[in-house]
Amino acid sequence: MKSVVRGLIVLLILFISIPANALRISHYEATFDLDPDIKDDQITMFFGYRGEESYTTSLEIEYDSTLLEYVEANPTEGFYVDVKEQTLSSNTKKLSLTYTANFVITQITYGSVIFKVKNNFLVGDTTEIKVSNVISTNDNGNKYRSEGYYLSVKRETTKTMSAVKSDFGAETDRKKFIDKILPFVIVGIIAIFLIMFMILLIPTGKHEDRSKKVTSQIDPKNYPQPGVGPLPKFNKKKKKDIIEPEEKTIQPLAQFVAKTVDMNSEKMNKPLETDPNVFKDNPSRQGKQGLININPLAFDDGESDDDDDIETL
Repeated sequence: MKSVVRGLIVLLILFISIPANALRISHYEATFDLDPDIKDDQITMFFGYRGEESYTTSLEIEYDSTLLEYVEANPTEGFYVDVKEQTLSSNTKKLSLTYTANFVITQITYGSVIFKVKNNFLVGDTTEIKVSNVISTNDNGNKYRSEGYYLSVKRETTKTMSAVKSDFGAETDRKKFIDKILPFVIVGIIAIFLIMFMILLIPTGKHEDRSKKVTSQIDPKNYPQPGVGPLPKFNKKKKKDIIEPEEKTIQPLAQFVAKTVDMNSEKMNKPLETDPNVFKDNPSRQGKQGLININPLAFDDGESDDDDDIETL
């Protein structure tokens, strides 16, 4: 029991001996403001802090040098400023600024930075400015730090600008990552749809080579087994050209053309001889009328014919 009491006393002494500043939550916050009017092709940005006592503040500003040009940094009354400019790449520059005062203050706008707006910064264009490593120090040596923020600066009109501040953090990083990859995602989706459209609509250029299969079928080397042979070849009939007569002639009795071309003019001019009483003596059945027997004289042309085989009925 005594050991427990001694432990509690030691913890109480340690808790009392810890400086109050070490347990206090800092309310330090970096501030920013922008003059929206463009004057003589220049814009002015104001920087400050609030929440803690400080007399010196340093910060770093990265900007696109193809759209903006650094002109000067002006301290607030009672401050002075130290500026260093550094080139990071062909289109990015960094300003390192330190504002210092001879007094301690809790909340103040300690200075401003003036940029010139270049001619290629057109209406509707947007550029990003990164403000980082904002550190303020008081006379006791205590330092207060803000990780920083992004400024999305947009040219609204030929005479006005606007700026949106976004603090560093997971949400801002996520938003910046989405904005960065979004154009590539859109282009990729469009490319996929175009490829699918081409596959569905454009016919394939691959065709079945049937002639090769037929040649393989009639090749004897593909049939090594006895009794198995290639497909038989079929002779194709050649299509004959049909020559049509210039004028078609109608020959209704063409099938009765005489076997000889010798013609007897006397027979041709001889009139047809008929006997009006040729059917006079033909018998008929009882009670019926009509011919039942044909008189062979009906076919007599008046000349004798020894080859006449017609029998008299």
